Amino acid sequence: MQDILMVNPCKVELEDFDYERDLKLRLHLEKLNTHAIYVLEEILYSPLKVSIQELCDNTETSYTDIHSILDSLKPLGLFDINNETLFIKKDVRKYFEMLIEKFEPDFSPNLDYFKDLLKHVPIHCIVSWYHIPRTSNNIFNSIIEKHFKTPKIFEKYITETLSLDPIAQNVADLVLNSSCGKVSCKEIQEKTSLNEEELEKIILFLEYHYIIASSYEVEDNHYTKYLSLFSEWKNWKINSQFSSKEELSLHEDEIQRISDNEFSFIEDMSLILTLCNEIALHVTYNQKDELFYLEDESIRLPGINNNETTYIARVINKNLLLGLCVIEEDQLRQTPPAKKWLETPIKKRTLITFKHPHNALSHKSRFSFKQHDRNIIEVQKALSTIQSGRWIMFDEFMHLNLSSGNSLKQAELKRVGREWKFEAAEYDPKEIEFIKLIVLGWLFESGMIIPGTYQNKDCFKVTSLIYELYS
Repeated sequence: MQDILMVNPCKVELEDFDYERDLKLRLHLEKLNTHAIYVLEEILYSPLKVSIQELCDNTETSYTDIHSILDSLKPLGLFDINNETLFIKKDVRKYFEMLIEKFEPDFSPNLDYFKDLLKHVPIHCIVSWYHIPRTSNNIFNSIIEKHFKTPKIFEKYITETLSLDPIAQNVADLVLNSSCGKVSCKEIQEKTSLNEEELEKIILFLEYHYIIASSYEVEDNHYTKYLSLFSEWKNWKINSQFSSKEELSLHEDEIQRISDNEFSFIEDMSLILTLCNEIALHVTYNQKDELFYLEDESIRLPGINNNETTYIARVINKNLLLGLCVIEEDQLRQTPPAKKWLETPIKKRTLITFKHPHNALSHKSRFSFKQHDRNIIEVQKALSTIQSGRWIMFDEFMHLNLSSGNSLKQAELKRVGREWKFEAAEYDPKEIEFIKLIVLGWLFESGMIIPGTYQNKDCFKVTSLIYELYS
């Protein structure tokens, strides 16, 4: 269970280095046709010294055409030609090896591409842009840890970063809000009135922020440029949307529930308090579960919502916990505050009970991990995202609502094999037990949840009070 660090948004200043060279080279590349890109790829993956005749043979290009293509590639500054031989510049080649990936059919911008992009930026710029300590042992990992670690941190990072540049935000929003996470640059130019150079500068800005990147698809022997989300974030969003469609529709007539009344536990607390003054309710303490039980289990409690002995013990102990009754000579007695509590409208009575300083979660000692009040609040916030009036399986709540966007325990960006991905949070059995105690026990007693079972598995429905507290 973790807290979110408050961090400054990145601030990429393109003017800190020779970004205009990048713009010029990128814009020149995208004007090339498919065969010229094919020849360029051959040059990039050839030895540093290669003859023009070899290029002709390897690319099935005529001598005349190869010279025409080489003329179109000269502005890239990748090679020199001397005596029908290309001498390729090693440092420049590394830069184009990165850019040429954008023209491959299966290219998907990811963290590895982002890492390669940073290799061509002066180190002092990176440290400044991403607020990385100069003592960092691994700058790339520090960037991930500080800005991209969890979906919630990354989403906040995107929002804060884009707020610094309204034009970049307009461009990014078109991609972020698209159903497939990809938009053609032609469409973006039509909607933003940006020319090619202005848009390319925005793209460069967004790529260095690891938000959006450009790629190319073949259309009629030329390339069409698209902007898309970086694949790790795109895949997370797609998986999250897919998971939301996995919601089960429960047949309500098959649900076993205590009551449809959100105030049922409060009603039963009131019933016990009233009976305290009418009949002798003797209790006995059970050391094992730390609850007071009715000594005579045969006593009828007309109107109670659940006749199970353990449930009645929970009602009794809640009254004792809140000081609404006391035990005198093993018998329950109503306290003076109980009279006023009973005269209060039941909805207000419920809120008073929920907010009472003594209404703490019981049995905390069973759990070894940290149980800050904030963690309990995060569970309540997650409950408020459930559709009003909908019955939901507890396991589904853990999988969909608690694993995607809370600070109790979050998905994290991890290296999985050769790829990076946001991996959904996993809870160990003890944590699941703790959350179940919060939801199906304590929050039910506080009027926030109506618990039930469906096909022998736990389910529940959120009451109106959750939405009032976390509107």
